[in-house]
Amino acid sequence: MNKDPRRYERWLIGLTLVVAALFRFYPFGEVSLSNDELSALVRTRFPSFNEMIRGGVYTDFHPAGVQSFLYYWTNLLGESAFLLRLPFILSGLGSIWLIYRLGSRWFHTAAGLLAAAMFSVLEYSIIYSQLARPYSPGLFFCLLATWYWTNLSEQTAEGKVRWQTWLGWTGSMAICTHLHYFSLVYAAALGLWGFTFIKGKWRSTYAVSGLIIVLLALPEWTIFQEQLKTGDLGGWLGKPEPSWLFSFFFNVFNASWLLIDALVVCFFTGWYVQRSRPVWNRFHSTVTFLFLFAFGLAFGYSLVRHPIIQYSTLFFVFPLLLLFFFSFTPKVFRQGAGLVVVVVLVLLGGGLSTAVEKKFFHMPAYGVFKELTDRTRDWSVDAPSPAAVVYNVINPDYLEYYFHQADWKPERVFYRPETAADLARLIVTLDSLQPKSVIYGWTNSFHPEELYFLLRERCPNIDRDEAFFNARISRFNKADQNWPQTGSRALVWDYEQDGNAIQLPDSFFVRGKVESMREGLEFSHTLECNLDSLHPTGYDVLHARCRFLAGSVRPDALLVVSIEKDKNNLAYFSTTINDWNLRPGKWQEAVISGVIPEGCGGGIVKAYVWNKGAGEWWLDDLALALTPAPYPYEKP
Repeated sequence: MNKDPRRYERWLIGLTLVVAALFRFYPFGEVSLSNDELSALVRTRFPSFNEMIRGGVYTDFHPAGVQSFLYYWTNLLGESAFLLRLPFILSGLGSIWLIYRLGSRWFHTAAGLLAAAMFSVLEYSIIYSQLARPYSPGLFFCLLATWYWTNLSEQTAEGKVRWQTWLGWTGSMAICTHLHYFSLVYAAALGLWGFTFIKGKWRSTYAVSGLIIVLLALPEWTIFQEQLKTGDLGGWLGKPEPSWLFSFFFNVFNASWLLIDALVVCFFTGWYVQRSRPVWNRFHSTVTFLFLFAFGLAFGYSLVRHPIIQYSTLFFVFPLLLLFFFSFTPKVFRQGAGLVVVVVLVLLGGGLSTAVEKKFFHMPAYGVFKELTDRTRDWSVDAPSPAAVVYNVINPDYLEYYFHQADWKPERVFYRPETAADLARLIVTLDSLQPKSVIYGWTNSFHPEELYFLLRERCPNIDRDEAFFNARISRFNKADQNWPQTGSRALVWDYEQDGNAIQLPDSFFVRGKVESMREGLEFSHTLECNLDSLHPTGYDVLHARCRFLAGSVRPDALLVVSIEKDKNNLAYFSTTINDWNLRPGKWQEAVISGVIPEGCGGGIVKAYVWNKGAGEWWLDDLALALTPAPYPYEKP
């Protein structure tokens, strides 16, 4: 009896899809929605579709397709995180099937299977296949358009094109234009490259299909024009470095040299073994053109106008790069037991890298929200009362979503203290409440390090502290000791030992000596020490604090903390004291904090007040402190 020659192939693609489903389905119901997903969810909450377009699409730099789908999907099935992500995960699994089929058709079965296997287990592709954002459906329809495009090129060469091919090609290309601007870019590049494949009489028909696709995409032009009224594309990113592409490849392969080395060995071994044979075909040229078109446009726009390029930009062409690499797999690994071995090794090695090296099942690689609300609820059970909760998030509605899901909310919650005035108002409120514990969390947002100092002054004991990727939550409790105190990581100057300090009368709400900041006195007393004496640990924050009293004349002064070495200024942070002056005539405090840059070891740290104006005001309790912090852009 003859054995089925494709039995290994069917078994391997089945195994690949099972592994891909495990990585995509297992954790996604338990972890938080991302900032972008919650933003999209909040922007579906409009009473009509037209209002959703105006309020939920015009304010976002994406085409309307996915947001429109989510509008109807959530209105039909509700806002469950499981149901929200389900269609995106399914389209991600569909993309894996298309990668396998395209690779088998363009190159050979091993290329399709190995590319599908690698795509199944990389953290980069898993995350973008889970998120309820345009990436997963955008990739699916890009690959589907590529499949029909391949059919079209072959059938025109044969002289007969099925109507289903024209319909599938036109429909999938049109859908690409409504999902993501770089799935639109992919579709445009694919359509242009098709003129190198489509020959003779079919070119005019192909051009007409392109015109139909453009007409179907026209509604997005109106939306794009409205979006530009809120600002240009990008702008929140930094300009890419010349090494950006190297960083992209390093990070999409789990930042794992083991995986990268294995891929390079596969590539160059295949090239070496087959160097005397014609291994380059027209689909290698297709991949090269599609990649250079997308990358060149994004990189060039980022340099010339506004930065837009990020790793997700190349998500739609990434599977083709995998196919390109694996097309050079040596023949010994293209069939039979050799093929089984390499596919299983890719699934096993890549899966272990994602699970262990990238801690995929431990926490997601983005700022979390559900985990913050879960910890807040759990920690509130035994928190000394009265208690308060403070959050820094881009939009409070993102946390309110999870409070609603849990049917629970803290009694006292304060959102988004970011500026000096915000912090000063929050501290006034907390000082009036006199809480015995404060829970403070932030995620995916600007988070003033000054708040950690201000909260520790009032509740010195941090008994709960958990860091995530780009997120953190801590619980501060009252304690008998004061903080900061002069010690291994802090200096405090209260002027009691200063012979030039003055004693204010009791009516000035303070006891002891203070420094008079008057016209002509440019600098206050300076706290100074070697940075190494504060025992930095690698990622640390410097804080400076002063208390001040000002009357009718507002202080024109800065509180400064700096690091100097060999007459060079290595770091400089400052805050305008008047920004903290909400209650003239009362003692108040100002704080400035900053993350210590790399290369400051051995530098001299200084904390002082720079008095630039006229009038008299008073200064007390100058402090300098260093606190270690978890690096926010790395999984703990």
